Amino acid sequence: MVVYIVGAGPGDPKLITIKALELIKKADVILYDKLVSKDLLFYSKKGCIKAYVGKKSEGSSQFQEDINKELYEYGKKYNIVVRLKGGDPYIFGRGAEEAMYLYERNIPFEVIPGISSTISCPMYSGIPLSYRESNSAFAFLTGHEAENKSFSINWDKLPDTLIIVMGIKNRAAIAQNLINNGFDPKTPVAIIKNGTTLLQETTVCNLDSLGDTPAEPPSIIFVGKNVLLRDKLDFFEKKISSIKNKEIFVSRENGEELEIMEKMGGKIFAYSLIDILDVDFNLPDLSSYDVIVLTSATGVNKLKDLLPKDKEYYTIGPKTEEKLQEIGIYPRKPEKYNSKELARFIISELKGRKKIITLRSLEAPGYLEDTLRQYHDVTRVDVYKVRMKEDLPKKKNFDIAFITSSSNADAYKKMGLYSKVIVSIGPETSNSLVKNGITPTIEADTHTLSGMLEALLDYNIKCDLNDKN
Repeated sequence: MVVYIVGAGPGDPKLITIKALELIKKADVILYDKLVSKDLLFYSKKGCIKAYVGKKSEGSSQFQEDINKELYEYGKKYNIVVRLKGGDPYIFGRGAEEAMYLYERNIPFEVIPGISSTISCPMYSGIPLSYRESNSAFAFLTGHEAENKSFSINWDKLPDTLIIVMGIKNRAAIAQNLINNGFDPKTPVAIIKNGTTLLQETTVCNLDSLGDTPAEPPSIIFVGKNVLLRDKLDFFEKKISSIKNKEIFVSRENGEELEIMEKMGGKIFAYSLIDILDVDFNLPDLSSYDVIVLTSATGVNKLKDLLPKDKEYYTIGPKTEEKLQEIGIYPRKPEKYNSKELARFIISELKGRKKIITLRSLEAPGYLEDTLRQYHDVTRVDVYKVRMKEDLPKKKNFDIAFITSSSNADAYKKMGLYSKVIVSIGPETSNSLVKNGITPTIEADTHTLSGMLEALLDYNIKCDLNDKN
């Protein structure tokens, strides 16, 4: 029995280490806080206990004591307990306090480093921590000390390059202390909010105006002349800004990605081109099947009150998985979200001939069932159908179109819509576009709306480089 205090890295979930991800997949219990990306929790195994302790970790030392006790209690009962913390556990993360608590109670523990926001956020903002021509030292500071404790920083002994965490509330006092101890009031400062995520924003000011510059957490404050290098070294925010003022059609009407794109400056037209319709179907006794397969969130919504909890479930993609998890079902899914990969994944996992039922839309291709029938007894039930909407979008021409399903691909052609750049969610949607005489500009490697957005941003950067060359 071991408690692993694990650094989850900064905001981008892809910046987690391989070892940390391996532990998440094996964990019996995961305790996570506010700054941990929820995408990482999707890798947890069936039956894993996931406990959110974010509100506690933001509070007083008394709340930290509650977290320590939870770690101790779980550590006594379960083989692998993961305490998942944003950034690195030992860089202003109170991970050492948790480790010490466990040590004093003879609970075995290990600490897994993470990529700290103190390093990654400036980097993603185009600001190096060190640059041979400008500085040979830097310091990490916390702008928020323990309760009932004043600043313990020796302000007169600091190098001229500083990275400050949890300093937004006290930024005016921090700036004044630095100026009083020899810092030039005109020293450049960068405030980096939501670092390494698609909502990253960097605000540049001088040290003497830091206290009056609008800012809110979670943010890193970087003090030093390396801020001036970001005009040349910024790569990430330049990529993000590539969709600013672009008119973007998205064939989906909900999802946090739509809000993210709007905050990135895109002009978003979210409009599903299809309606979901009921169909008559006879649902057999699901308890008589070994495996249940659902390939859409719509299917889950239709059947959520009828799904038994004690069966093996398989699905495609995080949205369907999330819907199932909301009702206490933890499905397995392939790394790539399409029918071909799902069929291959199920076949690789199941031992012996199984009785499988697939619950799908009437229009879904039969590849999945045909492939599975070579090894298993398969029943398919169509639980809904789709139909092209009768109301046409008022606007028909866009800079970019996100096509999120084969049905929307068919409707996109029939409705006479046009976009300069077409982003397909995956191979099946791309095939439908091609059948309609449309060649997708980009096909996402990760078959989600977030994956489509990342693929578009990478494409835009390549196009920009080609234009410059």
